[in-house]
Amino acid sequence: MNQDQRHSKAKEYLNRSLEDLLSELGTHVPRIRGEKKSKHNFWKSIEPVLRQRVCIDWKWCHQREKLNFQNLEDLVVVLAEALTGLVIPSSIPLMLIASILVKIGVDKFCQCEKLSNKKDWKSFKKIKYEDKVS
Repeated sequence: MNQDQRHSKAKEYLNRSLEDLLSELGTHVPRIRGEKKSKHNFWKSIEPVLRQRVCIDWKWCHQREKLNFQNLEDLVVVLAEALTGLVIPSSIPLMLIASILVKIGVDKFCQCEKLSNKKDWKSFKKIKYEDKVS
């Protein structure tokens, strides 16, 4: 997928509701022992991996001020690239996951407000994520 195609796909995803994106995520969720996880349960199961990559490894809360995105599509594309190599089923489009993160709000997902005064990013792991995707 070239850059123009990625931006086009990002725009397509961002024009949809969060609930619609989560529903699409549900269609990509693999079956485990014949049962399919719900879209919300699956999202919850990958949140720690996403949080590690985006919030801790990529240091979103610290780096966000330095990053210059022309639009949300650029953010989705960069997030999808940052998610490359995660241990999640390959059938799930990273652009979809990145779009869900943007719809939720990356600052909210990473709890930047709670971390704004913290210098030790490892302490992030101790903060319990309380917001639920509905």
